Amino acid sequence: MKFGVHRVEITPSFAMLMGGYDSRLDHFDGVHDPLTFTAVYLNDGQREAWIGSADLCQFPDGPIYEEGIGWIAKSLNCRPEAIFLNASHTHGGPLIRHEPGVENRRSPLRYSAGNRELILRYFDELWRKIAAALSTARDQATPGTLHYTQTTTDFPINRRKMTGHNVTMAPDPDGPVDDRLRLFAIRDLGGKLRVLLPILACHPTSTSSQHLLTADFVGAWRAAVETSLNHAVTFSFLQACAGDVRPTYTADGDQWRIVRLDELSKMVAPLCDQTLAAINGPWRDCGPLKLAFGARPMELPCETTYSTRQSLEKLQNGTEWEIDYMRACLSRLNNGQGIDKHISFRLQALQLNEQHTLLGLNCEPLCGLGKAIETAFGPHNAVVLGYTGGCLCYVPNDEELPRGGYETESYLWCPTTGPFKRGINQRFIDGCRQLMQQLHS
Repeated sequence: MKFGVHRVEITPSFAMLMGGYDSRLDHFDGVHDPLTFTAVYLNDGQREAWIGSADLCQFPDGPIYEEGIGWIAKSLNCRPEAIFLNASHTHGGPLIRHEPGVENRRSPLRYSAGNRELILRYFDELWRKIAAALSTARDQATPGTLHYTQTTTDFPINRRKMTGHNVTMAPDPDGPVDDRLRLFAIRDLGGKLRVLLPILACHPTSTSSQHLLTADFVGAWRAAVETSLNHAVTFSFLQACAGDVRPTYTADGDQWRIVRLDELSKMVAPLCDQTLAAINGPWRDCGPLKLAFGARPMELPCETTYSTRQSLEKLQNGTEWEIDYMRACLSRLNNGQGIDKHISFRLQALQLNEQHTLLGLNCEPLCGLGKAIETAFGPHNAVVLGYTGGCLCYVPNDEELPRGGYETESYLWCPTTGPFKRGINQRFIDGCRQLMQQLHS
């Protein structure tokens, strides 16, 4: 196999809104640490592919993503599916969504013509930088070998706690987490470690809604590991299924604490130690690279709880979000549009070899959904990543859906006729299985 790696800075060159928190209605004040995009190029002698990781809350959704990735693919003379883009989901990056889903009282400020113009301007800047990084990584390709290892970490904690009869966003030490720290490594032919691709499921929301751009704990972790390895290794983080997981360090009893920006290095020190210990431990040689890639749509049906005017009007005394949802749906009915009864997702696969395949979902999956999909494909066969090629909404797993809570209520922002129907796990498993079969057809 051959590999190449290249990193570029993707910090906006102009002031704009930040993403992740709707309450931030003004532009960022400055930059705490630069946002980056890292491109890893792979070539098995017959096919080539790229893995890209970005310090962004997400990539844009829908047609604007397809247009951008299509332009990049054309510039590289490859298929769009050969480019696998994953966002870290930092809430310290620029606003990427260019249209509101359900409008609320903040939408006119966040999605004004001026702010939308800045977001689209940033897209143009972002696509050019990504294309250049992918091209440079290919130009620098050199022979190497692929390896894999895995350890555990106590870095993440569940954030969905049952309080009375309701699920609240609070630390839940007994809740489900994905405590795996998985690592792919690329070595040169001399055996030296050159590229590290760590995979972890954890929300980069440590620093909350402050006004300085930051990659959050991911940036501090990357800097600490690369410094410890004398900057001879490029660290390229891949975000897994982190919809219900936050850093344990941010838990303070039943509340969350906001981590100061200058605290991030202290926060990631144990995670850095665990990473270095894994690097110095045993690795499994993955064998020859055998690339295959593809993408396919998948529909997830919703309940028809709020499909009529009468059912919607029952929400007029509900929460602020429910009232905004009610108004948006009634407006659609008044305009003869109807309300969507499903959400269409995009599944993407990048097979590295017969033992390892990256499965990317353009949503924010709860950790249990990722584990359910991976279990269906057997150990070490599938690695499920969220935030890949966009991020439409939260997707709970079947076990969490009936418990309710913020992460199960995506219908309020999309909007659709109600929550997802049960059977989420199997629908994603079936969709991923069909995609895997598509790779070899």
